[in-house]
Amino acid sequence: MHSCLGTSNTNNIAPWVHGADTSQKAWETKQPTADIDILPRVYSSESDSDKEPLYFLKPIGTQEDPVLLEEQRDFSDLHQNLHFSKKKPKGVTKGDIVITTAVGAGSLLSYFKVTGDLFPVTEEEIKQEAWKERWPWYMEGQNHSCDFGGSWWEYDIKRNTALEEFRQLYPTIPVTKSGNFTLGTLNFGNDKVQITKEFGEFLIGKIKNCIK
Repeated sequence: MHSCLGTSNTNNIAPWVHGADTSQKAWETKQPTADIDILPRVYSSESDSDKEPLYFLKPIGTQEDPVLLEEQRDFSDLHQNLHFSKKKPKGVTKGDIVITTAVGAGSLLSYFKVTGDLFPVTEEEIKQEAWKERWPWYMEGQNHSCDFGGSWWEYDIKRNTALEEFRQLYPTIPVTKSGNFTLGTLNFGNDKVQITKEFGEFLIGKIKNCIK
């Protein structure tokens, strides 16, 4: 297991399993096989140049289908669809940063810049992949740490360990945009939490320190 020491500040920058049954996964890398209009879904890195990106931490996996270290799932694809639950997600828009973390392993997986608008899945897609009924909203994201996403289990950056480290270094800075100093909201099944820019860049710095 590799060890990544130290952190670094980053500029503003910033689900897909190989060798596993994806029929129950809340993520995907391939375009749906259904005959649907995909023109509005074309990836685009363009966003409002004046927009200050927001930072989000998003769990991948569920208690019934966790992401475990020993399975070594690959999250290295450049373009990935970030799926959300039935409650229509608010706040995340093109240009924002989404950092993914594993339900089960508790490790950081990769980080993304949102490159597409929010879309609902189609009834045809749900018929083909039943798990999408539970995760019917998605946004397209561009992976900014492909190398890390393909070997995250070797570095095993624990979310809670990084949280404690950040709190020791910056005890007066909240980790969530709502002003909290914990990530307890993720323990209640939320599909994302908005975090502060400081904490987001801290996590990204740890990822980049592993792959530089």
